[in-house]
Amino acid sequence: CSPGKRAKDSEVAEVTIDLNSLTNGEEKEEWYSLSGITPIGEWGALRLKIRYIHDLIMPLEEYSPLKELLLDSKMEAVRALADVCHSNRTTLANSLLRVFRFEKKEADLLASLAEQTVTKESETTTLFRADSLTTTLMDLYMKSVCEDFLNAALSETINRILESKQSCELNPSKMEPGVDNCANAEFLLVVLDEITENIFMAYDSCSPTLRYICGCLQRAAMTKWPNERLVKTRVVGGFIFLRLICPALLNPRQFNLVSEKRQFRTWEGPLTSEESLHTNFMYQFCLEL
Repeated sequence: CSPGKRAKDSEVAEVTIDLNSLTNGEEKEEWYSLSGITPIGEWGALRLKIRYIHDLIMPLEEYSPLKELLLDSKMEAVRALADVCHSNRTTLANSLLRVFRFEKKEADLLASLAEQTVTKESETTTLFRADSLTTTLMDLYMKSVCEDFLNAALSETINRILESKQSCELNPSKMEPGVDNCANAEFLLVVLDEITENIFMAYDSCSPTLRYICGCLQRAAMTKWPNERLVKTRVVGGFIFLRLICPALLNPRQFNLVSEKRQFRTWEGPLTSEESLHTNFMYQFCLEL
């Protein structure tokens, strides 16, 4: 190639997949043989994970009646879909979010389903603990709108831990010989205090729509359990802490809080082994406010 110019990629081998061998909607993982452009020697194989989906896409106007059913304020069609789509809950949640966000009605969807869940629940301790269409929708929505909030609340502390040589490990069976567990505990408490303070200082970075939904949750919970003093914080903490902040702490890369190339030598061990401590501390702190 000419100096200063990037060489173009050249085709050397290819994989041929027979679509008739794939089942619609199912995931398949196999080795597929490579065939070279020039038929010389063995070219090896690639292991591929494939999901084949055959969809019939009609003109936009054909979907208008369905859209009207879904967007109806009573949400009867959405609730009916929730009852019959247990195994495809994530696919359904993604589709519903796209429709309602396009119409700027995602707050109506999430608040309505959450309030219905509160109405049906009998115990505050199990509120939103089970996986359902409501919790899946909230998980997907929070992850899509809370990047600024998570960066403001967690990034600084996460990067400080990654650069520190001090461990947070408290499990004796996982600690190296001669390590001072008191020093680890002190460092962990400092980290938890810092993260907790940053979380509450970053409230203005949280999506206004999500804050509105949390307000609806609080009102529904307080109406259902008027004598439960902590229910208004429990119902919000169940989502914000247990379903957003703790997963982001345990896997910051998945939430775009660290770069793909960043090493996790000092991070994976402490947070994986102390998951319950992080979860309990964050959740109890929220309950005691």
